Amino acid sequence: MFNGAFFQCSNLKSFYGPSISGSLLQGCFQGCINLESVSIGGEISTISSACFMWCYKLSDLTLNCSNVTVGSGAFYSCSSLSNIDFLSNATSIGA
Repeated sequence: MFNGAFFQCSNLKSFYGPSISGSLLQGCFQGCINLESVSIGGEISTISSACFMWCYKLSDLTLNCSNVTVGSGAFYSCSSLSNIDFLSNATSIGA
């Protein structure tokens, strides 16, 4: 998904992408202050820096990942995040 695709979409509460594949690029959901859940069924290989930064209400994240790389600060200030579910085996998680 593109850099900043949903940047500061304050009314976005949930996101479901059944066939998105590739990378969640920098700041993709950054500042989505009311985002509570994200579920992506396509194969995700990278969660870039600041992807979910300042998603204060994000509590559930479900991704189909294998060998996922997580960028620095990808989940910065996600204080409500309580469940991350990788649908495939994630064999490596980066910084």
